[in-house]
Amino acid sequence: MGPGPANAYPRVLAAQSLPLLGHMHPPFFKIMDEIQEGLKYLFQTDLGNTLLISGTGHAGMEACIANCIEPGEKIVVGNNGIWGMRVADLAQRYGGQCLTRCWTTAALCGIRSIISLEHISMWIPDMLMQRNESLR
Repeated sequence: MGPGPANAYPRVLAAQSLPLLGHMHPPFFKIMDEIQEGLKYLFQTDLGNTLLISGTGHAGMEACIANCIEPGEKIVVGNNGIWGMRVADLAQRYGGQCLTRCWTTAALCGIRSIISLEHISMWIPDMLMQRNESLR
């Protein structure tokens, strides 16, 4: 939060006075297409299935889990806070068998510390970790 009150820039005020642009309006589709092209460039791919989800981070996380986790499938979840717990909860709700690796926010957890766990001796097709975390 910055000090205030602060005057809004005139261009911002003008934009706020315009009608809302809905997710099914053609201009919104154009914006989504442009962002998708940017994602393809970012990930250096020409694949047509680069997916952009218009929603919250939680919506994107659930879409990923819902489309990638099969019932009974084993999944490793790196967890050091609220979002890690949500990932594990969602994966379990979609029928995944979660092996959760927890660590404190002060510790560093990388791919090697997860792979080296004793109980991960079988092939695990999926692993989910979040980069930033909220404290528990």
